[in-house]
Amino acid sequence: MGLFDTEEEKAAKEAARAEEERQAEERRAAQQAERGRRAFLATPVGQATVAKESSTERVFLSGENTSVSGRTVGIYLFRNTDHPMPATK
Repeated sequence: MGLFDTEEEKAAKEAARAEEERQAEERRAAQQAERGRRAFLATPVGQATVAKESSTERVFLSGENTSVSGRTVGIYLFRNTDHPMPATK
């Protein structure tokens, strides 16, 4: 056993270090995605999405109707102005 690593040992150590860095980056990305998901679920839209998903799952799993309790955050009304209706006489 010598004092210095051979080229093969250096290459193996470098490959192991690169793999560890890749795995660490994947863990960081997964943690960031989870933080983003939790932040979204904390919003009213996220909570409504979860309620909708869970009630849909229950309908399909049990075959029973379910209701979702909550409050209306807001509504949007849109008018199609691309093709206006002709004036009636």
